[in-house]
Amino acid sequence: MKKTYFTHKFALFVSFALLFAPYTTTAMASEDISYTVEVGDASAPENVMQSEQPRIYHLDFSNPRVDVKQILDSGIVVDEIPTLLAATYISLSEAQSHENLKDDDYVVGVDINGEFRFYPLSILNWHQGVNDIINGEPIFVSWDPLTAQPYAINRKLDDRTTTEFGVSGLVYRSTSLYYDRATQSLWSGFMKKAITGQFNNFVPQEYPSYVTQVKFVKSLFPNALTLSRETGYVRDYDTNPYGSYGHDTTMLFPVRYFDVSMPRKEYVLGVTIRRGPMVREVAFPVSSLMEWRQAKGLKFTFGNDIFPSMPATKITVHYLEPLGRFEVTSPHADVQIDMTYSYWFVWSAFHPNTHVVRTLGNDFL
Repeated sequence: MKKTYFTHKFALFVSFALLFAPYTTTAMASEDISYTVEVGDASAPENVMQSEQPRIYHLDFSNPRVDVKQILDSGIVVDEIPTLLAATYISLSEAQSHENLKDDDYVVGVDINGEFRFYPLSILNWHQGVNDIINGEPIFVSWDPLTAQPYAINRKLDDRTTTEFGVSGLVYRSTSLYYDRATQSLWSGFMKKAITGQFNNFVPQEYPSYVTQVKFVKSLFPNALTLSRETGYVRDYDTNPYGSYGHDTTMLFPVRYFDVSMPRKEYVLGVTIRRGPMVREVAFPVSSLMEWRQAKGLKFTFGNDIFPSMPATKITVHYLEPLGRFEVTSPHADVQIDMTYSYWFVWSAFHPNTHVVRTLGNDFL
């Protein structure tokens, strides 16, 4: 594969609304399926990022929690996609008047103990993450364009170790892998834990994160701070480096399995339900949740026909206005809930036995 720096013609969704539209795909789930990796034309200077001097690290592959043979080299070296270390923040009004931030633009919002920050996707597409300090806490806010997943965690590994995170350039099941600069361990944002090295299987503290539009942020948080384009890097933040990836059917990297019962890039809210030793997964198409949002609190009960050996389990999906994000709760004291936004082909690759909630008629009580 010819290597250029971020001239790949795979793309994050240009408009979040595109995630709610149906896609047509004839792909079949198979381990023998062939995939095409499309690399952009290096002669197109508007897409070529200026080369950076990457940090040289020997990544730690010891104590793996996944099959390292399934970890792929994306053609991007360590830190060639630079996460931000010294971010600058400005008001939304200043970002709109001086940095071309529009009402319809999308941002990742995070809630750190009651303090909100917002990160335009136009910037995160180029950097994938920000090492930040919010409300006195060391935070890493990431955005994986391969999966359309926002993720925010505490950078403390233990009482003595606070780290920074960078982009490793490696991919596992079509998801980006990060690494921490304290131990060079690999981390999966999708699995929400370290998967190799000294802190393998460590699950950091996670904070609420979501994708919303600037116009909704303005109505609820008029004084909120947003990430500035003054990043210290020369990038065209008005250009999406991922082209059409978010609204076509291409897959840049193969996955061992994915469920073809929904379009590959249907955007889903994936919910992991833990009840004692039992773990089950549910997927809600975001397009369906948006159609049902008038109900505000959607109550679902999953019985033995759906979750064998698990007691009947109730959950409620709440639509939170005006931000347009969802929250999932359960009335059972012994139930733990985890939620993730992502493309369907990624969620189903990691969770092949997912129950998909397709209609209110069958599942809504």
